[in-house]
Amino acid sequence: MLHEQARAIFEETGNRGSQAKACGNIGTCYEALGKYDEGVRLLEEARAMLQEVGDRANEAIMLIVLGRCKTALGEYAHAITCHNQRWALVQELHLMNEQASTALELGVVTWAKARVEHRDAARGASLGHSGGAAFLFASPTAGGVGQLDGPAPAAPVFTFAAASGIRRPKAYMDSMHDAAQWLETALRLVETHGSYKTNEGALLHLSFVAFDTVGHIYMHMNMCVYTYIYIYTLSYMYVYLFI
Repeated sequence: MLHEQARAIFEETGNRGSQAKACGNIGTCYEALGKYDEGVRLLEEARAMLQEVGDRANEAIMLIVLGRCKTALGEYAHAITCHNQRWALVQELHLMNEQASTALELGVVTWAKARVEHRDAARGASLGHSGGAAFLFASPTAGGVGQLDGPAPAAPVFTFAAASGIRRPKAYMDSMHDAAQWLETALRLVETHGSYKTNEGALLHLSFVAFDTVGHIYMHMNMCVYTYIYIYTLSYMYVYLFI
C-alpha cells in the first residue's frame, strides 16, 4: 500500500507530521474496508503524533474518522467523546463546515446510543430482569391509555406519549432531544452557508441526512408537527433539486 510505503519513508526521515498523516490515511483506509479495530489503532497513533507536532486541524480530521470507527464497533460513548473533542477543536479553529459535520455526527451517534440502550433495557424488562426499574413498556388498553407491565418505579422516570399510549423512559426521551438539538445545530450551520442551494455535495448530503434523521427522531418522540415539518422540508428539497 502506498500509504504504508510513505509512512516508512517518513519514519526514516523523522518527519513526524507527515508520518502522522500517512498513518492516519492508512487508518482511514481500514475504516473504509470495515477493519475498525486496525483503524482505531492507527488513528490513535496518528492523533498522538499530531498532538506532538501541534497540528490541530489534522487532529480534528483523525477524530471524526476515529469516532466513526468507534460507532461501527458499537462503542457509542467513546464515539461521542471523540466527536465532542473534535467539536471543541473545530470551534477553536473556526472551521464552520467541520462544525456542521461534527454536529451531524454527534446527533446521529447520540440517537444510535439511545436506541441501543433502550432496546437492551426493554429486552431485559421483557425477560423479567428489570427489577421494576425504568425502561418498561406500556400495554395499550382499548382506550389507548398505557398500563405498566410490572411494578411501578419509585421515581417518575417516564415521559408519557399520549399519541401512542406508550410510556417511554425519560432518559431515552432526553437522549433523543439531545440528538435532535445537535442535528438542528448542524442544519443551522449549513443554512449559514446556503449549502443545499449550491452544488457543495458534502454539505448537501449532510442536509439530507440531518433532515431525515431529525424527522425520525421527532416521530419517535410523538412530536407530530415537528415530524411533518422536517419530512415535508426533506421532500421539498428532493423536488427542488432533482425534479
